[in-house]
Amino acid sequence: MKYTGTLSVTPEESINGKMALYAMCNRMEQVASASAATFNVHSERLVSEGYAWALVRLCIEITRMPKEGEEYTLQTWPVEFSRVLFRRDFYMTDKDGNALMRATSEWAVLN
Repeated sequence: MKYTGTLSVTPEESINGKMALYAMCNRMEQVASASAATFNVHSERLVSEGYAWALVRLCIEITRMPKEGEEYTLQTWPVEFSRVLFRRDFYMTDKDGNALMRATSEWAVLN
């Protein structure tokens, strides 16, 4: 199940008029957390049970960084999981549907 967020680049997230890489990663983490909540594995629940999500690997392919004030769509979805790792993919597009970024990540639950 894909989770989709429509967002825009704020002045605090931009450097030289374009989205900063740290901001892109923060937004990816935010939509991943919102997506995980739909599966009832959100951070608050894990922390209350003595666990936490840990990012193990992140590979990002950037076509173009969105500009300050530009609206974009960020999608994420779980792809597969093993006993210890959970893979999640991301896809960012501009308002016309052009690809801005693709990413894949691996997460682990730690106690």
